[in-house]
Amino acid sequence: MARVSGEHHQVQAKLALMGPPGAGKQEILRQLAKQQGSGPMHHRKVGETNIYQASWEWQGIPDAGWTTMLAAYTSVGEVEFNAITEMLLDGVDGIIFVAPVDPARAEEIKQCLQTLIFNLKRYDRDIAEIPVVFHYHRAELLPGFDPVILDRFLGLQEGAVPRFVTRSEGDDLTVSFASVLGEILKRIELPSESDGEEL
Repeated sequence: MARVSGEHHQVQAKLALMGPPGAGKQEILRQLAKQQGSGPMHHRKVGETNIYQASWEWQGIPDAGWTTMLAAYTSVGEVEFNAITEMLLDGVDGIIFVAPVDPARAEEIKQCLQTLIFNLKRYDRDIAEIPVVFHYHRAELLPGFDPVILDRFLGLQEGAVPRFVTRSEGDDLTVSFASVLGEILKRIELPSESDGEEL
């Protein structure tokens, strides 16, 4: 759950964009950073893996007099060390799972999802208890793409989690972000003025 400081009237939350290499995570994060006005993304390299971060600060959210600070992270390229995935998931408050629509990559997508679930369990976290959105990207590469088929392959019950389908050009790639952020904010419990201490 997001960190809430009653003393500073501040909420801090962490978002991770997960999924296989080449799914479009960086593309989504870049559009997100541009639309939300976060400024340049931060970048560092761990082995052959690139880690990108964008951060935002919103005044008056989730309530008047409060500030929400959100940091979003993703990896680009092959993840050589599981420790990188663990780092992205440490303390995460919401997840956007980005998957390409290429049927040839279905097994890879499923394995990536299973690895995500496994790594969350290492932190005693359950994916069912975390705000998660599935984002199927680059649908223009597969005319007639039916997201329900991929849902079933991944073992997702219809309507169990929010799911969005986008193309590379012309679509708002940030719809999944709005959905998962809304769920994060819904779960925040603000202390009363009399509490006056950090939760």
